[in-house]
Amino acid sequence: MKKLFTLVLLALISGCSDDGAQPFDRAGAKRTAAFKAEQYKPYAVKGNGRITGDFCIDAPDGQRRCLPDQAVLLNPVTDYSTEWFVRYWTGGEMLDPPNGEAARRSRMVRTNKRGRFAFTGLPAGEYYVGAVACPFAQGDDPAGFPYQRWGARVTVPDEAPDGRRAVTVVLEKLFEQAE
Repeated sequence: MKKLFTLVLLALISGCSDDGAQPFDRAGAKRTAAFKAEQYKPYAVKGNGRITGDFCIDAPDGQRRCLPDQAVLLNPVTDYSTEWFVRYWTGGEMLDPPNGEAARRSRMVRTNKRGRFAFTGLPAGEYYVGAVACPFAQGDDPAGFPYQRWGARVTVPDEAPDGRRAVTVVLEKLFEQAE
């Protein structure tokens, strides 16, 4: 099961493609940040935090479109995940596959039919939230709907006045690659 999750996670972070290429088929740059298990420990407990959002993009026809059934990734902020977010997610640099333990510490959900997503049971801390606008999953012509990575860094507070820790994230387009 752990191996399957890692492969699904790699497929998401590697992007969407209809060319049949697998994430391991692509050479990646060496990572410079070391995986440090102690940086992930605060995120290993169940909390009462919640991150929600809508995954909506500006479509080529000028309309705002909320994308159904798109994968959304949640990654605790650590030295290791920051390198991934900066170099790959934002900069487009292909990296070596992630450490298996780091991959297992990430979470993934899918957007509903209105493009909404939610991560629940989160401990307080900082997280990267990322989503891929995948033209092939939408059945669109890739020439008019380029591959895009959206993301944000969000903080789930220690405590909120109402006792709940709900945060709404607004994703920003960070990377686009025309086919």
